[in-house]
Amino acid sequence: MSFFTAGTGNAGATIVSATFLLLCQNALTIVNGKELELEPWTELEAKKVDFKGLQGVKTVRLLDNPDVFTLYNSIPHINSLSSRFATAPGLWNR
Repeated sequence: MSFFTAGTGNAGATIVSATFLLLCQNALTIVNGKELELEPWTELEAKKVDFKGLQGVKTVRLLDNPDVFTLYNSIPHINSLSSRFATAPGLWNR
């Protein structure tokens, strides 16, 4: 799962505070059917995702998300799953 936000609709403070809280904990990631806890927001785990249209290609970084646990335990045959996030402007992603 990859998420990209631009223009927060006055939710900027909430997004920033939630991101800082998520950076304090490892991100649950499913790789080949095994649960791993990985360090969030590292360059090693950064990936490029094409969001199409005006958004284009963005670099997204690993963050913990309860949906990873929920989806993995609710939907059969999920082998690999992670949650990644980016925002605009890109300056905030460094």
